[in-house]
Amino acid sequence: MSRGACQDAGMKTEKTSCRSHRVSTIARFGAAHLCSDERGRVHLRGGSNEERVEALEFVSLFLHEVAVDTNSRPGVN
Repeated sequence: MSRGACQDAGMKTEKTSCRSHRVSTIARFGAAHLCSDERGRVHLRGGSNEERVEALEFVSLFLHEVAVDTNSRPGVN
């Protein structure tokens, strides 16, 4: 297991460096990570513009009921 990773009910979760909340990766699109935090909020972190567009297309098809926080700066995980 990598540094900063935790084991929670059999699911690998990671701690972010900027927040103390645990996050689980839903999907990765290159360097863009679609993550869910312990409060159920979904965030899109990092990646190029193309990778972020691909992630948002995935959300529109498979997670259309979810509001995604896209305010994370591109390239920052």
